[in-house]
Amino acid sequence: YFVLDEKGTVREVNLTGAFMVGTERGKLPGSRFADCVNPRERSSFEQNRRKLFKTGVCRRFDLTMLRQNEEFDAEVLMDPVTDARGRVLRCRIAVIDITRRKKVEELLRRSEERYRKLVETASEGIWQIDSEFRTIEVNQRMARMLDYSKEELVGRHISEFMAPEEMEDVRLRSKNRRRGDTETYERTLLRRDGSTLSVLV
Repeated sequence: YFVLDEKGTVREVNLTGAFMVGTERGKLPGSRFADCVNPRERSSFEQNRRKLFKTGVCRRFDLTMLRQNEEFDAEVLMDPVTDARGRVLRCRIAVIDITRRKKVEELLRRSEERYRKLVETASEGIWQIDSEFRTIEVNQRMARMLDYSKEELVGRHISEFMAPEEMEDVRLRSKNRRRGDTETYERTLLRRDGSTLSVLV
């Protein structure tokens, strides 16, 4: 936690805050909080600080901060300290280190990108549906097999692409999958022009 005055000068800081920015607690009061912020983001931080003093409205945003010469990702919560008349006197800041969370998010993003590349380049048609049998996503190969665009298929019920008598078996297979069963079976699908397509699911 940090407490700043209207000029952005640190007035108070707790031990954890001092540790996060790699400075002795006694040396921080009187210094500019912006000096602990990555130079590329200082103007953005100052804008948020000025808005808080002007409006008295809490601010919440991500910021790249400095721990001596090392950067870390932080979530910043700015809270006004007001007098009896509602005038903003100080700004209280909570700094949360989110470096690990950001790394996990980046790993998940890369994993998602790799997954999408695999799906899109697969020679098999891939069709993802929800619990109500509506299409969430298909790859390009699946769309071509049915002679539709990917966008035309999303949101549509799979019953639109198969003979009515097949839906009972679809529901049965779905129950099996919920139990964790893996199956291979044949299915007949309907293309856009009404012609049939025999597939192995």
